[in-house]
Amino acid sequence: MARRSVELLVAMMQNETVPEIEYVPTQLVLRESCGCGKGSRDTAAQSIRKFYEEAQIAEHYNMQTVFMSVDVESTTDMDQLNDSIYTYIFNNSQFRDFFLVLCDWEWGSVNPENMRSFTEKVHLRTAIQEGILLGHVNQVFPIDEILPEEYVYDAPCGYYIVPLHYQESCYGYAVINYTESGAPNDFFQYIIMIISNVLERLRINWRMRELVDKLSDMYVSDVLTGLKNRYGFEEDSQKMFERVKAGEATLAIITIDMDDLKGINDNYGHAQGDIALKAIANSMCAACYADEICYRVGGDEFQVLALNYTETDVNRYYERFEGFLADYNARTKRPFAVNASCGHAVCTDASTHSLGEWMTLSDNRMYENKARRKREKRDHE
Repeated sequence: MARRSVELLVAMMQNETVPEIEYVPTQLVLRESCGCGKGSRDTAAQSIRKFYEEAQIAEHYNMQTVFMSVDVESTTDMDQLNDSIYTYIFNNSQFRDFFLVLCDWEWGSVNPENMRSFTEKVHLRTAIQEGILLGHVNQVFPIDEILPEEYVYDAPCGYYIVPLHYQESCYGYAVINYTESGAPNDFFQYIIMIISNVLERLRINWRMRELVDKLSDMYVSDVLTGLKNRYGFEEDSQKMFERVKAGEATLAIITIDMDDLKGINDNYGHAQGDIALKAIANSMCAACYADEICYRVGGDEFQVLALNYTETDVNRYYERFEGFLADYNARTKRPFAVNASCGHAVCTDASTHSLGEWMTLSDNRMYENKARRKREKRDHE
């Protein structure tokens, strides 16, 4: 081509007519155009074979990346992520060890804006050594150690340490040890990207789970007293009564109604009424000594549910509850006394009464007790 170009230039200088476009037949000769050596058909064949082998390896890695991306799509915890890493990491035969180290975040509540740097303590969550997945790992150690001592070889070796992040959030780092002939490649970069994306998805899922738990607690909790509310009482009582039906347990339903809440509100203000309600709730909880659960089911209405309670247990609870209330009144010396009336029913046989009937029986006994207390107070005055 160069020779023909010179010939055409000479012809033009001699005012000869030359074609505007000249096609020159060419032949590819490897390594001869630059003069660095002469090739052969064998050399060309080897080069072509090497090119296709590298293309096949790249295609294999691409396919494994796709498979891993699909596989981790439903990952919900670290154990599942570890299984996926172990399944795909050794598609690169040059890997020897792989460790995943995560920052010491409260993953369910931490704000991503506060995840911009590494933490002083970190957690080893994935440990694959000599090709073996070492099971469930959650080992805490200082970040300046890089890895816990027991995972570091005595003989000299090289480690690749790669940060894990999603946008500006820092999640931790991966530690990789290759065989003597190994080195990072495109597949390694893909795996790091996939792991980082999965960690972000797990963080979002853990955050959503924590929010759902908080909402569930709010749904069944009374804001003022911290006890469970009516919704919680209805759910729990039905579940416990099913155990009574199955003959697995007895169930005590204790009804507690605060005395004269309206009088306290009218004479001393609603803030004092709230304090009195909290005093009832605190005394109820303090009186518990087994697996009792306390509820505020209405304005001045409370309930206690206790599995496998006997009449003796109920009486013991009454004594403890009234004792804590009396102690509260003596210590606080408020211008009003905080008192309550109680009633109960012990469900021993679900075939004779429904749950609603047992609750009505407990309520009726509480009202009888309240009426008796009023008569006694009136007679005393």
